[in-house]
Amino acid sequence: MFCSQCGNDVGDGAHFCCACGSRLSPAIAAAGQIEPTDSPTVDQIIDRVRAAMDSGDLFSHRAFTSVVAMLHGSGLQTTTREWCTLVDFAGDQFSRWHVRWLFSPASAPDVPAEEEQRRWRILFDSAVTALASDMPQAARDCREVCNLRAMKYILQARQHYNDGRPMRELESAATSYIAHRLNAVGFRRSAERAMNRSLFPSGTVGASQ
Repeated sequence: MFCSQCGNDVGDGAHFCCACGSRLSPAIAAAGQIEPTDSPTVDQIIDRVRAAMDSGDLFSHRAFTSVVAMLHGSGLQTTTREWCTLVDFAGDQFSRWHVRWLFSPASAPDVPAEEEQRRWRILFDSAVTALASDMPQAARDCREVCNLRAMKYILQARQHYNDGRPMRELESAATSYIAHRLNAVGFRRSAERAMNRSLFPSGTVGASQ
């Protein structure tokens, strides 16, 4: 599991991050790995996945592969709704890691976050593809939710960056307004650049995209 403050890989059951000293959330400290032990039922596995997602913390992509391997290796059958929970978790983790990478300095990108978001994206796409074979509309909904969630986390990260800095907040709001006006008159590429500037601080990976 990972510290939600600095992204450091911490040991299972740890209560504090050894890198930044932050206290880990009780849910994560208690959960450790996502998958339960001692031959769990599908309900137990899904409950742990939901608890992990509700915690808002970052997990390695290996957590997802271990859950899927446990389900298949044990011959456990999942309902479409249960599989949607796994897809949702993969999309949530991709979004969180992606935003962490986008807000890292362009001069020193967060390499672990970049790798995790890439791996989570592959897992999410694979899970959605599997879902689409039986429920194409549910698969489309999962992709839409993932996109909306990523934008939500970007806005939250930008708001956190602007906290206590009124000039940055004003600049971000003004640039966003300009982006909407440019888009309204048909200057889409200029609008995209302006919106990108309003979302990502100068010098970050996101600003350089």
